[in-house]
Amino acid sequence: MNAEVEGFAQFVMARERALQRTAWLLTGDWALAEDLVQTALARGETDVAVGHEYDLLPRPLDPLFERRELLSDPVYLAVRADHPLAAGATVQLSDLAGLPFLAPRSSTSCAEMIQRACARAGFVPTVVARATDFAVLLSLVAAVPIA
Repeated sequence: MNAEVEGFAQFVMARERALQRTAWLLTGDWALAEDLVQTALARGETDVAVGHEYDLLPRPLDPLFERRELLSDPVYLAVRADHPLAAGATVQLSDLAGLPFLAPRSSTSCAEMIQRACARAGFVPTVVARATDFAVLLSLVAAVPIA
């Protein structure tokens, strides 16, 4: 990676949460926010867009644009500290079959990624609650006792 790309990558990573939050505040939907940013790029209203995609859910890219990977971000499982799955270093997705899921709204790419990943692991997740804000989801995980 050349120095210019490395410098930009560091800039974006340092401001990633603020950039994502601003885009979401404008639209209320993560996928729509990224689509609107691509539209602004196409119109010449902005010079750069930061987006995300999942291997199981690649995002189409207009041929007018170039894509540069800035970072690879893992997907994590959140469980209460007293949950049996918390004891292991890793969890197989198939281990979650039959357990209740908390997930983002169904219209989001994250929710679609969860559906596809679980289908690949051989099950349909049982979603018992949805929220757009991940802090709310984490609070629910912490608050609900193990059945």
